[in-house]
Amino acid sequence: MVLGDIINHFDEEHDIWIDMINMGNKIVYSEFISEKESSRRLDMKVSDIYKELYNKEPQFPIYLTLTSTEMDIPVCSIVQ
Repeated sequence: MVLGDIINHFDEEHDIWIDMINMGNKIVYSEFISEKESSRRLDMKVSDIYKELYNKEPQFPIYLTLTSTEMDIPVCSIVQ
């Protein structure tokens, strides 16, 4: 699954704007990190982002924490 698809799903299906996505203690997407870095990751598979951040193959499921100022969102698990 591509990171941008997750963000688009919440926006289009639930009308929720995602402000930040964390993977463990790492920020994957946020308005606070560089726009270039966030934009680059939007087209990446979640498993590839994991490999980039942790320098190892992912153990599934991969858990993402989504943050929105609009409402509380539960932790999402990504299985590929």
